[in-house]
Amino acid sequence: MPQKLTTLILTLLLTTIVCNAITTSEEYEEGDEGDNDPPQQSSEEEEPILYHEEDITEAPKTPEREKFLKRVQGHGIYHSLQSILETLDQDEYRDKKEVRQLISSYQNDCSDGHIDVPPKYNKTGLWPFIVIEGVQTSGKLTVSRRVTEILQADFLTTPPDCLFHLRPTFEALNGTLRSLYYSLCMYALANQAMKRLRIRAVVANRYWHSQAAFGLAVAEISENMQLPPDSILYKWPEDLLKPDLSFYLQYSHNKPGPKAPSNVKAMTRKFRDRMGNQYLRFPDTVRVSESHIFEDVSKITMLTSRKFPDFYGSLGGKH
Repeated sequence: MPQKLTTLILTLLLTTIVCNAITTSEEYEEGDEGDNDPPQQSSEEEEPILYHEEDITEAPKTPEREKFLKRVQGHGIYHSLQSILETLDQDEYRDKKEVRQLISSYQNDCSDGHIDVPPKYNKTGLWPFIVIEGVQTSGKLTVSRRVTEILQADFLTTPPDCLFHLRPTFEALNGTLRSLYYSLCMYALANQAMKRLRIRAVVANRYWHSQAAFGLAVAEISENMQLPPDSILYKWPEDLLKPDLSFYLQYSHNKPGPKAPSNVKAMTRKFRDRMGNQYLRFPDTVRVSESHIFEDVSKITMLTSRKFPDFYGSLGGKH
């Protein structure tokens, strides 16, 4: 790594530490308003149902399999834009004011006037698309912002700007419509990321893994089910822009981290553990389990520099 680049990274990290030492604790209070408590589990003692892969993926499409997939999708686990739009177009949702607003905003503000599937892979060459995931209070928002500063990248978060104004509306609805809103947000964020990747790197705080981990953890409780580790439900959607690097900040009860703000319902420790177990099953996700937020930042920037040396070289050449 060039000496100028090394100096740049160390300077930025030291500046971050000094600034945070004098910042009020409110900056570290991270909570995901979209990560409300799941339904209460009423049958914790029941024997979980193990769904085998052939039960949910192989033909013929039995009524039992379709019913199960519909229940899973109801928790926000969708694997294509088409499945999201088809659900929104069902009789029970199609004519709702909120749904019409959502489709209109996605089409006009997030997709340049048309509904289109974004490319699955970042083909810009130089600029990486990096995603940082984690459960509530894992520090992902703070880490994402620090990594964005170091990489001189654009910062995106869920929900993206083009759909953020609808968040209070769908937060109040809960259930399937709320899950559909957050699922469509993934594709809106992908569209924004592709535009920005033409000129610089992009760091996103929360993406598809967050939505899926939450939904699978809720389904584990509500459906009293367990899935095999290689289930298709853990695989990346067939038509969603895939990150070049995806980091999971592993939650630890002993790791010092931010507190959820008072206006956000905190997740229970047990549910955070459930979500963490789901995160660990996603392929192509780099686990980061350092003892402090600043060590997380350092590890993420180091791993990014190894995978994208040309990108790091371009940063060093500017200073």
